[in-house]
Amino acid sequence: MTNITSRRQLEAEIRRSEQRFRQLFDNSSDAIMTIEPPSWKFTTGNHATVVMFGARDVAQFVELGPGELSPEQQPDGRASVEKAQEMIETALRVGSHYFEWTHRRISGELFPATVRLSRIETDGKVFLQATVRDITERVQAEEAIRTKSEELERFVYTVSHDLRSPVVTLQTFLGHLEQDILANNAGRMATDFEFMHAAADKMAQLLDELLKLSRLGHQFNPPENVLLQDVVKEVLDLVAGRIAQRGVQVTVTEEPITLHGDRARFVGLFQNLVDNACKFMDNQPAPHIEIGVETHSAETVFFVRDNGSGIDPRHQAKVFGLFEKLDPHIEGIGMGLTLVKRIVELHNGRVWVESAGIGQGTCFYFTLPGAIQQANKGDKL
Repeated sequence: MTNITSRRQLEAEIRRSEQRFRQLFDNSSDAIMTIEPPSWKFTTGNHATVVMFGARDVAQFVELGPGELSPEQQPDGRASVEKAQEMIETALRVGSHYFEWTHRRISGELFPATVRLSRIETDGKVFLQATVRDITERVQAEEAIRTKSEELERFVYTVSHDLRSPVVTLQTFLGHLEQDILANNAGRMATDFEFMHAAADKMAQLLDELLKLSRLGHQFNPPENVLLQDVVKEVLDLVAGRIAQRGVQVTVTEEPITLHGDRARFVGLFQNLVDNACKFMDNQPAPHIEIGVETHSAETVFFVRDNGSGIDPRHQAKVFGLFEKLDPHIEGIGMGLTLVKRIVELHNGRVWVESAGIGQGTCFYFTLPGAIQQANKGDKL
């Protein structure tokens, strides 16, 4: 008889170790798979692998070759097959290799990922373990940061450029005023003061509009459910003078649309668009503004359409820019459409303009998915 207690204990410990490894393997949020020579095809994968690549199960996944889960080319222009072989050779030589890669799900959708290839040797066999992490959210966040950084850079440039003009005017006429005081020229002194007051007023207006823009994302009134028609009625009351002055006819959709959010923001959004339409009616004998709603691919799209002066297609891309004025003779400082864009973005929407050209009228389209979804979840009016 031989006492095998120690051997049984060792076997039990091995089983527990294997179970722990299996749990870690199966419950990992990263896709973990093995690749074996000489074909370097997948031989196994965990649950995250199945989910990440959109496979039915592990059996379906291992039937696919690595080439079927990558696009023909990587972002640097190199062929995926050629570059993948280089990554494998590096991992075998060095022992571990970490890099970024563009993968393809079974559905055909591409996604960015980080990959770590680790060389493993057991029982005289060499294979690679690949650990793949989907970094879509990270890449999107980095892109958002880059976009915001570029916007900030443009913002600083635009503000410094537009504020410089009244500052130069003040400096210039301060110099003139000094000379005119010495010359005791009262008439020219009055002119100097007039230009200086105008420059100071312009600067104050610019700063007020900038302050209004900066507050958009931080100050909110309590959210409420409000009918689109109620918002538009408030807007038309606010701009009634301009509408009457231009003799503009306004038609509003009767479709009952409920918005949820800061009523003042919705009023500001439509007010700027209606005000803008009135300004650019030019010499239209029968000026008309239409406020309505359309459905595009199950998405609610709002619009404010006019039959005014229109916009040259070459300039349509920049109408939402800060202090951007296509016609320098039109009143205002070019902030209205910038505010419109910001309000729309705060509701996870997008805004764009369409115009056939000069004299062909203009239509501003925008979406407010955040306001619509919230309204659907809220109380009905």
